[in-house]
Amino acid sequence: MTNRRDFIKKAIAAGIMSSLSGSLLAQPMNVFSSPEQTSDETIKAILLHLSYNMWEDYIPKEYKDPDVFFRKMPKSVLQSNWYYGTDFGSDPHEYVKYYEALDKRGYDQIPTGSNHSDPDNMGMTVEYCRNVIDPARLYGFMTAPWRPTLAPCFERHKQAIDQMVSALNNH
Repeated sequence: MTNRRDFIKKAIAAGIMSSLSGSLLAQPMNVFSSPEQTSDETIKAILLHLSYNMWEDYIPKEYKDPDVFFRKMPKSVLQSNWYYGTDFGSDPHEYVKYYEALDKRGYDQIPTGSNHSDPDNMGMTVEYCRNVIDPARLYGFMTAPWRPTLAPCFERHKQAIDQMVSALNNH
């Protein structure tokens, strides 16, 4: 458990890092081009989740009834539903179904995938979400590799970025 002092130090560090210009990538890459995109289409965000986020999946006991969640959750709150597996088929995992449920009720979203459990997840997440979320409510995608930002984990973070670029360009 993080104490208040450590949390504040980490939050300040994250804020400083997010305000620095530059890139995590060693060479410039155009991740915004794909055969399906036209000049008026843009991806509004590509985020590498490092920590400190409000996840959509926190559902208190009394919210297990989706109607209660949707009645109490304002539409002004950007939702970041996540799923890290590969069960996107005809009867997808429960967390996968939330993308469409949120869209049908008019919520803006930044869906989240990860290479934490499976390297194919990000591509599957982008493909699925582009098919079920209204583009006007799809504000980009986020990846959460769930590894610390330390040298031994750098390759995993680079893989997460490469998987995001590939997913955006191919789906």
